[in-house]
Formats: sequence, structure tokens, C-alpha cells
Amino acid sequence: MKSLIDNRNTRINYSGYFEIFMSKSLSRLCIFHIIVNSKNG
Repeated sequence: MKSLIDNRNTRINYSGYFEIFMSKSLSRLCIFHIIVNSKNG
């Protein structure tokens, strides 16, 4: 029973980390696009 709870906690932590990682990479992509567009414009 304990392993089942541990697995659930790990899954929650992993999904939270994944969301943080995705939001960071998305913000980097947005900044990159703004820089490229300003250079082209």
C-alpha cells in the first residue's frame, strides 16, 4: 500500500516539474521569436 502512495506522489511531483519545464521553455521560445522578428523587421 505504501508503494502505491509513493508512486502517486512521484507522479504528482513529475507532472509539476514537467509543467514548470514546459512553461520555462515556452517563455524562452517566445523571447526567441520576439528577437528574430525584431531583427527581421
